[in-house]
Amino acid sequence: MKSKLILLAVTSLLFVSCKNNTINTHTYSEENLQIEVCGETSPEWLINEINGIVDRVEHYRPVQVFSTNYEDTEYIIVVDMVNSAVSGSFRVFLCSGNSVQYGTDTYDTLYHMYFENRENFIFLWSNSNVNQ
Repeated sequence: MKSKLILLAVTSLLFVSCKNNTINTHTYSEENLQIEVCGETSPEWLINEINGIVDRVEHYRPVQVFSTNYEDTEYIIVVDMVNSAVSGSFRVFLCSGNSVQYGTDTYDTLYHMYFENRENFIFLWSNSNVNQ
């Protein structure tokens, strides 16, 4: 009985150790994500935003990135296509990486523009085969 408990404990420790050492193959870096945003290639804030979406799950998670110009300001849109919360599925950023908060006039306008006039948005990148 004692040897079975020891075997079970060792097996459990090995399983937990292997699971914690699993590498997320969906993580992106500047080297493997080349995207031009606001005159910069793969800004750190954008990589972090994309990784914040794909790192939350162990399976594939589709993400798209767009840009648009509204009232003489360039905005970057990160779309988490399977997030059911509007504020999480449609994220708006300035070129600096600062986010435009959900519920503000600018956010609401860009959100409606995206779904009603997609031609005003420039597709920049996606990790899926569906481009727009």
